[in-house]
Amino acid sequence: MAGGLASSFYLIGTILTYHLTGTLNIDGMVETRVLLDNPLGATALAFLIGAVLIDIWVRQANIFGTLRSLMAKPKPPAKLRPPEAANV
Repeated sequence: MAGGLASSFYLIGTILTYHLTGTLNIDGMVETRVLLDNPLGATALAFLIGAVLIDIWVRQANIFGTLRSLMAKPKPPAKLRPPEAANV
């Protein structure tokens, strides 16, 4: 769920950035950074930062869950019952 939201935010931020600058090349964005200095540019940046933060939050939870399971004490094996004596 959160991954889909992060992907949507990233897509919206990328579309807005492309709409404002006309390029997705970072060097081209730096040259035309004046075009990003408006409320729509701030919105595009907020969507991109939000996408990254959501993605970090999701991966962090996954990493901590994995570490917790690796660091947990292993459970001892279940005791085996001796075989029942066959009636002769």
